[in-house]
Amino acid sequence: GFHSDIQIQTDGSVLVTEEIEILALHHNIKKGIYRDLPLNFQLPDGTVRQKLTVKSVLRDDNPEPFSTDMIEGGIRIYIGSSKKSVPVGRHTYELTYELDRTVYCQTSDCEVMWNVNGNQWSMGIDTISATITTPENSEILSVDGWTGEYGESTKKDFETKSLGSGKQVFMADNIYAGNNLTISVSFNKEVMSEVPFATKMNYFFRDNSLLILAILGLVITFIINFFLWLKYGVDPKKGTIIPQYYAPEGWSPAEVLYLLNEGKEDDNMFAAQLLQLAVKGHIKIEKKDSKSGEDIFVI
Repeated sequence: GFHSDIQIQTDGSVLVTEEIEILALHHNIKKGIYRDLPLNFQLPDGTVRQKLTVKSVLRDDNPEPFSTDMIEGGIRIYIGSSKKSVPVGRHTYELTYELDRTVYCQTSDCEVMWNVNGNQWSMGIDTISATITTPENSEILSVDGWTGEYGESTKKDFETKSLGSGKQVFMADNIYAGNNLTISVSFNKEVMSEVPFATKMNYFFRDNSLLILAILGLVITFIINFFLWLKYGVDPKKGTIIPQYYAPEGWSPAEVLYLLNEGKEDDNMFAAQLLQLAVKGHIKIEKKDSKSGEDIFVI
């Protein structure tokens, strides 16, 4: 069986205690169990990122080791030890955690929609129940619920009844693998406390962390490159321009022509270099007579 006790807090979080009864036969359950919970909360205004804090984990009323791992869109809580098997037989796990930003408030009322058991179980659940309590036991204005696969909104194979002011219980039987019970309650907005400014800023950075990191990376890159440009890239001040009537010392004619042409190739580069070699006496260039009248040079 699966039972969940959901206490809505005035700050918009929920404190949840889940009791999960299992039969360990060392087939599907050997070392323990795990619980997947989504952290991306879909709201009419957009998606908000939630934070989950595990308060305690028990097995048969004794503390049980656990670990967490981030998964796509949420968190996975591993309950049990990888070095120790769960004894064969029936066991009861108790998982208590707090999840913030679960209450969605409108003009006059607030609502909590809660997927009681999730859709990740590979085994069916024979009985499931959930008790939900509003802040300060304020009056519940409306209740609703659904059963079935994720996204199902018409199947209502459950029962519900009031347990007093601000407390409602939901019950269902024979939840198949991959199916869930989702519940919804609304209550008066006046019982909710104002979210502090620091908390709002924390929510903002959490929801936009990727965008903020991207912008911060661009700003840092710009600043680094700007200071590098100031140090190495700024052209020196122009001084007095004095014409030079001779080639720079140590430069060959081909290099001077290359500079003059701003790095472009020129057919005269080779000829200029040959003339320099001839001037220095390394080669001889002789002109030969031609019957056609063309200038022919022999190196």
